[in-house]
Amino acid sequence: MAAPTLKTIALKAGVSINTVSLALRNSPRISVATRTLVHGIARELNYCPNPYVSALMSSVSRNKGIPRGATLAFLGEFPLEICKTEHPYLYRFYTGARKQAADYGFALDYFVAKGGPTDSAQLSRIIASRGIQGVIAVAINPQHPRLELKWENFSAVIIGFGETSAPLHRIENDQIQSMDLAIERIVASGKRRPGMYFCWSHAHRPLFERYTMAFRQALVRHGLAQKNSLHFTESPNIHDFYDWVDRSKIDVVLCLHSTPLFWLRDAGYILPEDIGFICCDLRDEDINLKISGIRYNHEAVGETAVHVVSGLVRRNTRGAMSLPSLTTLPGLWVSGSTV
Repeated sequence: MAAPTLKTIALKAGVSINTVSLALRNSPRISVATRTLVHGIARELNYCPNPYVSALMSSVSRNKGIPRGATLAFLGEFPLEICKTEHPYLYRFYTGARKQAADYGFALDYFVAKGGPTDSAQLSRIIASRGIQGVIAVAINPQHPRLELKWENFSAVIIGFGETSAPLHRIENDQIQSMDLAIERIVASGKRRPGMYFCWSHAHRPLFERYTMAFRQALVRHGLAQKNSLHFTESPNIHDFYDWVDRSKIDVVLCLHSTPLFWLRDAGYILPEDIGFICCDLRDEDINLKISGIRYNHEAVGETAVHVVSGLVRRNTRGAMSLPSLTTLPGLWVSGSTV
């Protein structure tokens, strides 16, 4: 028996071949009733699209280009003009996304999104009124309420582990890979008592959990002690930090930011002889100061977010994902002089 085709489904459904093609791609141009009918017949006939034809049609579609004026929305947690100096991770996400969007034929509009029902509802209306279908949202700052856009209206991806009101595809840096890389360097340096200092005010709970899981797993893999190796507080506290380092005999401090490095120097420690220091998310100024640590490729995260969301836009996929994915990108070790 010949394999079923679009024509087979069209004859059984009593619609055109073009209608079947659009319905199988869940195009909003086709009514829900017709889409349901077509999908049901396709399942009944065990229809399977030819992957080579699908790839060819996708290529043809891409070569036609994006309609003039097509735009993606980038939702950041702070005004863009202050991100370059105060929140460089966000600016780097944006610049990577902007470059990739331009390569794909999209414009990229930046919006400040602080979350919460009122702000999110207004933002949803503004984005929709501009005819924007694709949204990239950064959800990192723990002090902002969760983002609650009307996700059903948009193709959307999230950068970061912050809370949202719908399961969506996420793009993030690979904390597990980077932590293992950092512990490998610590072991190679001859240190044996690393400790991680973490402040709740600097990251969402999911990010804290991911870092601590990665840190503990890396300690186990390398046979290092775990007791009192992890210390976290609500906000930075210099006296609490000194007490933990002395009491736990820490010989390398790992942290998401570089402030504790200066605390150690102020206390008279000589780095890296007395104690080492690793910044797990190096900024440009940290690298200029020769601080050892992990440099994340935030630009690549932004580029990947555009790649994912543009695919969703092309496939007319909107709203929550039944099986949301997490894509992680590896960090790069920067040697510095503090380990």
